[in-house]
Amino acid sequence: MVRIRRMSIRVIMLLAAGGVCLVTIILNRYAYNNVKTQQKRRAALHQWVQNLREEGRQDPGRQPKLVTPDNHTTPATSQTKVILMHSFPDYYGLVSGLSLFSKCDHSCALTLDQELVEEVDCVIAFSSHHFWSRPPPPRTPNQVWVYFAVESPIYSNIKDFDNPAWHNRFNWTMTYRRDSDFYFGYGDVVKPSSPLPARNFTSVVEGKSKMVAWFVSNCGSQSKRMDFTKALKEFIEVDIYGRCGDLKCDRKDLKACRDMLSKDYYFYLSFENSLCKDYITEKAYLIMKEVDIVPVVRGGANYTALLPKNSFIDASQFPTVKALADYLKRVAADKELYQSFLSWKNEWQVIEPIPFSFCEYCQRLHYADRYAKVYPNVVSWWRDGICHDPPPVIKS
Repeated sequence: MVRIRRMSIRVIMLLAAGGVCLVTIILNRYAYNNVKTQQKRRAALHQWVQNLREEGRQDPGRQPKLVTPDNHTTPATSQTKVILMHSFPDYYGLVSGLSLFSKCDHSCALTLDQELVEEVDCVIAFSSHHFWSRPPPPRTPNQVWVYFAVESPIYSNIKDFDNPAWHNRFNWTMTYRRDSDFYFGYGDVVKPSSPLPARNFTSVVEGKSKMVAWFVSNCGSQSKRMDFTKALKEFIEVDIYGRCGDLKCDRKDLKACRDMLSKDYYFYLSFENSLCKDYITEKAYLIMKEVDIVPVVRGGANYTALLPKNSFIDASQFPTVKALADYLKRVAADKELYQSFLSWKNEWQVIEPIPFSFCEYCQRLHYADRYAKVYPNVVSWWRDGICHDPPPVIKS
């Protein structure tokens, strides 16, 4: 019996060893196949980039015009520049290929495939993404990196880029700040290319009966806008819609909500969640574009420099909350004065959202040496001294 048991144990051990060997063989084979698959994919991606460059070179309508930004004729490469927009969300509606640059003077192509990071000429990095917590990928010679951000420094994912490994990585910036290399904000207000149809706002004013409205779902913020609004409610009627208030408006029918604002309310609170340089979001631009109402703004931007005169009321320009409330009541009671805050719509046009300036990116990339620069620490540029804490709320 003892001998039989020993033999059984040996058999089990041999079978176990054989099983381990078999599993090892299977895993090795899987790893080998996986490596081969990755190699094939990289080769295919590399060929795709080369095909893009060749397609751009062969299309006469896509050849770069041999004119530099300062209008001096100079030799220019006909090679298609490939731009990787890294980690951009789907809601931007980006499409890989040549199509987005079809009307440009220079030849460029777009890719969204992150595995091409070492193949492309330019990487536009969407900063609010967990990918950047990893070490930076290898950088090829003459490759241009662009820092892209839409949230304020308070709510941007910037800690990853503060790592010394990311220092001296970025050449250009693309944000809502006006001192960015490329401006990409939430909106803009410009003079139209042709005169706008004149509007009479008398009927708009006559139909209004309610004072102040606010749509808000983020109840806590660096700007402490909720504290300010609670104080404002002590002196004037403020209707709060959404998660932070008692009123609701169906978000599935935004047009109906905006029409309601135009019809019923005199003022809308365009309060930002952060008090930062140049930070004006759709809370102002969309309201100015879609609604016949006067926005009451509160943020860190220089509104006077960025928006038309008499297109807004700046809460920060009043010594107390009561003083602001008293002024709003006076404007609402004076129909002519109220209309003066809407008349700018006859002379200015609101662009919201801002489109990507693909041709501008492409042109600069073809003459990258003319715009050569490096940000030693892009986080310092983006964050240091840009935002400020809200002042104390002085009621009266």
